[in-house]
Amino acid sequence: MRILRPKLEIPLASSALRVVKAMALLERGQTVETSALDLGYGGASAFIRMFKRLTGATPDEFRKGALIPVMVMNSR
Repeated sequence: MRILRPKLEIPLASSALRVVKAMALLERGQTVETSALDLGYGGASAFIRMFKRLTGATPDEFRKGALIPVMVMNSR
């Protein structure tokens, strides 16, 4: 039997603030892993997923200047 757990999500506004802070850290040359830890993530994976979901780019793509992400304002 499968046990269903409620899906816990950080509110969109909170995630958007984290992305803005992350962009500042990444622009200063901080690594993705260090930025994730500084923003309260246990590791880079969840941070990368959240960043890409909201911006359309991975943190590394943003840091390298490969593209300029645009905030996506729809929550799933």
